[in-house]
Amino acid sequence: MKLKISIIVIAVALAAFGLSGVAFAFHGGGVASCESCHTMHNSKDGAVMSRTTTTSGVQAANLAVGQAGAYLLQGTDQSSTCLNCHGALNKTTAGSYTVLSYGNAVTIPSQRSPGGDFGWLRKGSKKGHSIVAADYLLGAETTKAGNVAPGGTYPVGSLHCSSCHDPHGKYRRLSTAPAGDYVTSGEAIGGSGSYGVDPTNGEAVGAYRLLGGMDYLPKSMEGFPALALSAQPMMAAAPSTYNKTEAVTDVVVNYGDSSAGAWCASCHPKMHNSSTNGTGVTVHPNDALMTLFGNYNSYSSSGKTGGTFAGYTSLIPVAYDNIKQNSLLAGHFTQGGSITGSDKVMCLSCHRAHASGIDYMLRFPSVEEMVLEDAGGLPTYSKGAGSSMSTVSGLSVAELTAALYDRPASLWGGGQRTLCNKCHAKD
Repeated sequence: MKLKISIIVIAVALAAFGLSGVAFAFHGGGVASCESCHTMHNSKDGAVMSRTTTTSGVQAANLAVGQAGAYLLQGTDQSSTCLNCHGALNKTTAGSYTVLSYGNAVTIPSQRSPGGDFGWLRKGSKKGHSIVAADYLLGAETTKAGNVAPGGTYPVGSLHCSSCHDPHGKYRRLSTAPAGDYVTSGEAIGGSGSYGVDPTNGEAVGAYRLLGGMDYLPKSMEGFPALALSAQPMMAAAPSTYNKTEAVTDVVVNYGDSSAGAWCASCHPKMHNSSTNGTGVTVHPNDALMTLFGNYNSYSSSGKTGGTFAGYTSLIPVAYDNIKQNSLLAGHFTQGGSITGSDKVMCLSCHRAHASGIDYMLRFPSVEEMVLEDAGGLPTYSKGAGSSMSTVSGLSVAELTAALYDRPASLWGGGQRTLCNKCHAKD
């Protein structure tokens, strides 16, 4: 009898700490246990909790016992606290909720989550959102004009995970409210809103990935109300096993409600088309109807050896328009399936949310041919036989392959040009 009770207790403990194999068990769509992020005295069993970690995995205390950091966080700053769980020491395989592996000048970032691996930031500041995470040797990008977000005013020195994600997970959808409506109080959050589950039985579901919504502003920025988010969280439904190679099978995140771009515009308003940003500057349409959906569906390759790239691909996702119910959104797009003219192009059609091996957080190279032929006429990512470097974005063959989530060059065939052609078909 004691053995059975012990097994039950262990199972409950694993679920509580997110170790049961279900990636969303710890947060559960909302706020998690306080002591997992905060510490009153920076001590546990007489040992310090706040540590700095180097790329080689060496850890050193950065605060003495009894001296907690800002907001009583376990890390020196907000992002460091998040990365205590969402980072990985020298991890070489994908680990569900891991968003930072220890890529450096030698190693290649290993994570393949839809948002991308912050490890790419160690290979250049243009690779992604340069979050400030001092304990993990990540700092603000200092080359931005005015040291603010491109097309906006958010200060780069204040960019943390909590700038986009609400660590207390207050934004929720109620079982008693119309689909798509978000509030910050009411029914308790009974589950995650990231995996296609609707609120039911008097319980709410949280926002996708704990994203902040309308008027959200992290506590560290309370003195700057003009920087608050101006849109509700984007609608999306992800598979529960989302962090893995896409060499054969795409990890398809279904985006909906055409709100992804509007949400990003909270910090990057001038990056949107001139009809909304008031600048008179013409930029790529965003949250706009896919008038080129015929090109998208039929385009498979520009390579003379052919390709198998027709239909929907997670490398260039689109949004399912006007769908505000998680269960209807989940599974709508499938690898190789067709899109329609009512679907929409958005920021995430071209960019990853966190970071990418390609500059400007792009999902694919935009200025060069992606795939070149070697001396024998075979499709390859390399410059040629025996070459160690690709001509694509200055990346090695292995780095480019990782940036494309392990997709083989044979997917397109030799001579494949930039994937802007997936929609525009100008080659």
